[in-house]
Amino acid sequence: MSSSAVNQRHHSPHHATANNSPADDEGIGDDDDYLLFSAEPDGWKSMTSSIKNHVHYGGRRYHRYRDGKYPFPNDMIEQGREYLKHDMITRVTEGRRFHAPIGSHPQKILDLGTGVGVWAIEVADTYPGAQVVAVDLSPIQPDMIPGNVDFLIDDIGDEWVDPISNDFDFIHARDFLPYIADASMILDKAHNHLKPGGWIETQDFNAVLSCDDGTMPEDFPVTEFWAHLQTAQQRAACDLRIAARTGELLHQAGFINVQCRTYKIPIGPWAHDNELQQHVGGQMRQVCADFLGAAGVKPFSSLGMTETQIQGFLAEVREALNDDSVHTHMVFCSWVGQKAA
Repeated sequence: MSSSAVNQRHHSPHHATANNSPADDEGIGDDDDYLLFSAEPDGWKSMTSSIKNHVHYGGRRYHRYRDGKYPFPNDMIEQGREYLKHDMITRVTEGRRFHAPIGSHPQKILDLGTGVGVWAIEVADTYPGAQVVAVDLSPIQPDMIPGNVDFLIDDIGDEWVDPISNDFDFIHARDFLPYIADASMILDKAHNHLKPGGWIETQDFNAVLSCDDGTMPEDFPVTEFWAHLQTAQQRAACDLRIAARTGELLHQAGFINVQCRTYKIPIGPWAHDNELQQHVGGQMRQVCADFLGAAGVKPFSSLGMTETQIQGFLAEVREALNDDSVHTHMVFCSWVGQKAA
C-alpha cells in the first residue's frame, strides 16, 4: 500500500482522478472517476471531502457520478437502512459475513456495490493481511478506514482497471445483482478477475413476498409494492428476482462448485416462538418501511404515477407492513461459485 500523502488511482480516458472542487453538488461530470484518500500515520486513511458530491431530486439525495445509473438515494436515511440491513443479515447468518471457503489467508478481496462499506471494513479487520478493494457509485463510505481497504468510486459496468486486477481470491456482491442491467456481463468479468481456484459470492433477496400459513390476502399492498417495483426495474433491464436464477448465471459464466444457501427472513415480529426471528422480523419490517420512500421517488414515477398516487399507495403499503396478523417473509439467497483451478 502506498504511504504517500495522497493515494490516487489513474485510469483509462473514461477514468479521471479526483478534482479539487468544493464539497457541494458541482464539479463531478459523468465521465469522471475518482478515488482519493489521505494517508494517516496510524495506518488508517481518510476520504477527502472534495469527492463527496451529490444531486437532489424529490427531496432525496442521489449519487452524482453517472447520475441516474442507480435509481435509489444515498442520503442518511438510506445509509441508516443499509447499516440496519447489514446488522440483520449478520444476525440471520450467525455472524458469517460470507459462506465461500476462501481459507484463512486471502490476499485480495473485491466487494462490488459496497454502499456504506461496512462489509468491506469488517472483512478488512478480520483479514489484516488482505488487500480489500470496494467499489460503488456513491462516495458514502466512512471518513476513516483501515489501511488495507481501498474504496473506489466507479461504475462497475465499465472496464475493470487498476486496482481491480485479475488475481482476486474472493469477489463479494451483496444486494447488487438485482439493480444492474447486465448481471451476466458482471459475472463474466468477475470470473475473469479471479485467480484460478478463487471464489465468488452473491447475496441477494428474491423480491417475492411469501406466506406459509395462508394469512396473506391476495390483494396485499406489500405484494403489489414489490410487483410494481419489479415492473419499474424491468424497464431498466434489471431483475429484482434474479436471486432465483443466479446459479444458472454462475454456471454460464464458467463457475464450478455452485451452491446456494437460503434464509427465510420474516417481515414483522410475528414469529413469537423464536426470539431471533422476532427481532430480525422487526428489523426487516423497518428495512422495508425505509425503502418505500426510496422506491417511490424515481422508480414509481417512471411508471407514470403522479406524486399524489405514489404517496397514497405508499400509505396503504405502510399500513399493511404493520399488520402483524399477516405472516410474510422474503428469502435471502447466498450463492457461491468457484473458478476452476
